Amino acid sequence: SNVFTPNGDGINECFKPVFLAATGDTLAQCIDMEIYDRWGVKVYQSSGHTDVVCWDGSTLHKAKAKEGTYYYIIKFGKSTYKGYVTLLKDKK
Repeated sequence: SNVFTPNGDGINECFKPVFLAATGDTLAQCIDMEIYDRWGVKVYQSSGHTDVVCWDGSTLHKAKAKEGTYYYIIKFGKSTYKGYVTLLKDKK
């Protein structure tokens, strides 16, 4: 999924990589994930295993990121994945 809603309801709270196909890499390898805003400013970075790397909508400075579309780069072993993710918030 490329949309997530970190709103505290326990559903779809974070954006994290899920690997379904064989990539030639093992899941024991470290994953590096970087998130950038539309101006190319890095807003989030995380490294670790698949159960650790998860963007919850917070920034590097622990503030809540604004609703919008962000660019991600995920490095897993020898593979690199790039794309877009949209952060949505409740309209209360």
